[in-house]
Order: sequence, then C-alpha cells, then structure tokens
Amino acid sequence: GPLPRRLGRFDALATLIVVGGVGGVGALRDHVLAAASPVRRGADALVAPGPLGDDAAVCRVAAVSSEALARALRALLAPVAELLGDQPLMSRHCFGPTTGPSPTIE
Repeated sequence: GPLPRRLGRFDALATLIVVGGVGGVGALRDHVLAAASPVRRGADALVAPGPLGDDAAVCRVAAVSSEALARALRALLAPVAELLGDQPLMSRHCFGPTTGPSPTIE
C-alpha cells in the first residue's frame, strides 16, 4: 500500500550500520545493541537494533520528525564523540544549524 499510510505518524527513517569489533568501534557496536528499549505509546522515535554477524550491528530508527530522528541518532552515536573529539551529526550537512549557504551539487 501507500508508504505514508504504512508509516503512520512517522516521517523520518534511518538505518545505522556499525562494523568492527575492536576499540571504539566495538564499544559503539555494544552501545547500539544495548539501545533497545521497550516501545512506549506515543514515543517520538522507535529504535530497533540487532546484531549483524559477529562484529557488526544494524539499527533501524523511525521518528516523527527529522529533529526527533537527529536526537535519536545523536544518542546512538554518543560514544563516537569521544573518538572524534566532536559531536556526530553536528555539521551543517547533518541536521545541525547552518552557518552558510547550502552546498551545490554539480
């Protein structure tokens, strides 16, 4: 059937794939797999993580808005901030505040 009817109130979808079992990537994989939480009625985002082989994880996220999706993804990627020394998804290309003109595609 039509996608909007099937998605209901959810307007934003994402799939996060984490590969690698050592060091920070292994910690991120464990964090993503632990992100499963009971489904709450009316939640802004639903997170469905699962293992992908022995050293990877996949996490599917559905959210009511791009802002709710960004919040969920930032929470999932929190361990990366320490590795990178910066918050993931904070550039103007990834939900963050824009500080200049949008990039053009040529």
